[in-house]
Amino acid sequence: LKTIRSEDLEARALETLRTRLMDPALFKEFAEAFVEEWNRLQGNTDAENRARAAERQRTEQQIERLVDALANGTPAAVVNDRLLKLEERRAVLAREISEAKAPAPRLFGELLFILS
Repeated sequence: LKTIRSEDLEARALETLRTRLMDPALFKEFAEAFVEEWNRLQGNTDAENRARAAERQRTEQQIERLVDALANGTPAAVVNDRLLKLEERRAVLAREISEAKAPAPRLFGELLFILS
């Protein structure tokens, strides 16, 4: 079993940070990958939010059509099950939309390089 003094370990760790992790080329590579992944995740969030909103609108339209069908004399038994399912889905979508987080702003890689 080999031991190392804490001072030596700290010195090695700091030297590694200075020479390896603070290298401008490595930082640039990290920053580019970070920006790309961040923007991808925010794009996914934005797309999910838009998809929910579009589905909610379609659900509302379908409910309106079923209500119109009832008003025009279609028997309730014909549309009742479908109307209940649509109303349940509308409630789920309303909850998901109210709980959804807005996507964070996109990042631009140039800003990270200026800050470094």
